[in-house]
Amino acid sequence: MIYQRPQKITLHGHSVAVVISQSMYERLTNNQLTLTAFMQNSPFFGIEETIFEREQTLTRDFEL
Repeated sequence: MIYQRPQKITLHGHSVAVVISQSMYERLTNNQLTLTAFMQNSPFFGIEETIFEREQTLTRDFEL
């Protein structure tokens, strides 16, 4: 039986994995840029005046 769409694998009723075709896997993974290449392709690359301001709010208290 040949499936054209991804097939979910479940464990106790919860989706835990997906099986995809080799061609879909290659299409999804062969087009990956490194982080450096991604940043260099940004429209903001080379702009020196860009100012990123840090959020100054205090952190919240929480319990684990």
